[in-house]
Amino acid sequence: MLGLAQKNFPEAKFRLVDFLSSDFYEFFDYLFVSGSFNHKIEDNLIYIRFAIEKMLLLAKKGVAFNLLSSYSPLDLKDTNSFFYYQPEEILKICLKYTKKVQLIHHYLPNDFTIYMYK
Repeated sequence: MLGLAQKNFPEAKFRLVDFLSSDFYEFFDYLFVSGSFNHKIEDNLIYIRFAIEKMLLLAKKGVAFNLLSSYSPLDLKDTNSFFYYQPEEILKICLKYTKKVQLIHHYLPNDFTIYMYK
């Protein structure tokens, strides 16, 4: 994915990093996170709040991330390995940071994406 992005936009800089544990000395226009918050851990909601705060610190214009939806059909759920977020709860968290939030929940039966703009 990174190679394709760089090929299509050679003037832009793209990086693949663990942004939660890395130190940064620059800011980015946008941060996109895909699939990284879905594995079940001790407390997914504390983790996602921390991640949102760090993304917003590093982004000049906005962030986007996707999560597994609690509205997923039962036959698509693996609750042993993955965490399913309530979209309304994530929206409520995001609105504490900015009122410019989009929640998109129509493109897959088990997934939703959040866009946050500064």
